[in-house]
Amino acid sequence: MKKLLILGLVTTTLLSGAVFAGTEETADNAPLRPERPRIEQFDGERPGDDRTIEVRRKADGERRIQVLTEAFETYYPEALDTYTALEAEHKAFHESRDALRETAMAAEKQAYQKIVDALLSGEMDREAARAAIEDLRGAGAETRESLKAIFDEKREALEADKTINDALRDTLRALLTAETVDEAAVQNALDEVIAQLQSHIALDEKYAAMADAVMVP
Repeated sequence: MKKLLILGLVTTTLLSGAVFAGTEETADNAPLRPERPRIEQFDGERPGDDRTIEVRRKADGERRIQVLTEAFETYYPEALDTYTALEAEHKAFHESRDALRETAMAAEKQAYQKIVDALLSGEMDREAARAAIEDLRGAGAETRESLKAIFDEKREALEADKTINDALRDTLRALLTAETVDEAAVQNALDEVIAQLQSHIALDEKYAAMADAVMVP
């Protein structure tokens, strides 16, 4: 139980945050809309944007999906359902990992609060409470090291994933902004988007399973 309390948060924090398109979703990672007048909103910084990083990442991710959805609708409608289903699967995966993280955070908070309550009620003296807190903090050091190794390996895999995605983004950018759009080439690139998203989902699931195995009591 202590392992779950202390390490559940570590697991879900380290291993649920990966996203398709690299280590994080940013405007620079997003392919362009077919509508050329909107190109500039996907390039460079957005001055005056005082939103939190988390909010910006979420907005950028939603914008990326919108961009790709419109590209599929315009140039490859017969593959739209496949792409949409994959995005839904990817979203559901991360929502489930986020839920696990929230559960772990609540369990950890409850464990510490129980010690505080025992101290305040006199059930524990200060020395016993300090020892109990240190016990919680020190529980599962070996497991934490294993989780860190998994995270480091996943980070390297995500860097390779990002390199592939960046090249794909540049290809789509060139195709969609050409004077004459080569629809067959766009479809080939969008097939690569589907394959890359499938690969990314498999990567997410692989490292989540590795982390979950480490967490088994």
